[in-house]
Amino acid sequence: MPWFREKQHHLFYDYCTLIKQKRGIFFQENFNLKELFYLTVAMRLFGKKEDRLWLVFRYDFSMLRGQGRWHRLLLRILGARVQLFTDSALIAQDLAGATLLPIPHMPRCDVIAAPTLPICCWWPGEPREAKGRREIMHLLSHRDARYEMVFSEELPLPPTTRMKSRQLSPILPRSAYERQFSVSDVILLPYDKGTYKSSTSGILVEAVIAGKVPLIKEGGWLAYELRRFGLEELIVDWDDPNFFDTIYPLLFSNSVREKLAAMQQEYIVFHSKENFGKIFMQQLGSGLG
Repeated sequence: MPWFREKQHHLFYDYCTLIKQKRGIFFQENFNLKELFYLTVAMRLFGKKEDRLWLVFRYDFSMLRGQGRWHRLLLRILGARVQLFTDSALIAQDLAGATLLPIPHMPRCDVIAAPTLPICCWWPGEPREAKGRREIMHLLSHRDARYEMVFSEELPLPPTTRMKSRQLSPILPRSAYERQFSVSDVILLPYDKGTYKSSTSGILVEAVIAGKVPLIKEGGWLAYELRRFGLEELIVDWDDPNFFDTIYPLLFSNSVREKLAAMQQEYIVFHSKENFGKIFMQQLGSGLG
């Protein structure tokens, strides 16, 4: 069976000690370039023939300065003893031999139905610039009685706010988080296309599985995923002065709901915990073979 270790910031000595003392599969995700270097050298010096190093790449190489070159060197140094994973199909295209992993975020699955008024538009998570803080602040200056916007109370209401709004605690218990998904109609995801060029979004997966309409920005992994299912109409212009009028017919479109339902069904199967475990067990079997 594989041996998994929790994510910690060990130095080179700690990696070497760990690999000398343990035997099996060493699993690491969310690492930086220094940790990748230490792990590679420690495995080369102290790894046993049967040991394996499993690495999950969650960010594109342009964001991790030099990691693209290092991963190729890693393969030359360790060969079949290293197995690469990623949860992004875009990263997998650039990462030779990487196995695509599910994103096992599994809320309750709802039927994708037309919304009722007022239409609840939720911007989940922390109000960071990379997640679209500017765009949300801009939308709050609109006025449209058909909508209600919901977001973290960490975002101060701008003086230009005209939209009906409701603010939530920045950290919700899981039950409250799932309840908010249940009462929401639209999930606002104006994520920065640079930051999320190849990186995935668990909230997009949750939104689709929960049967909600995601609205996103052009560029990056989120747009790539919607295009796979012919949902280009949900890639919207967040600076459109008629934003809420423009999206209104989309929310009642039978075509959009049918395509979202197809995406939902594929996501339910692929992004399940069961499929995550199945893929790992397949890699474990092939590694032992």
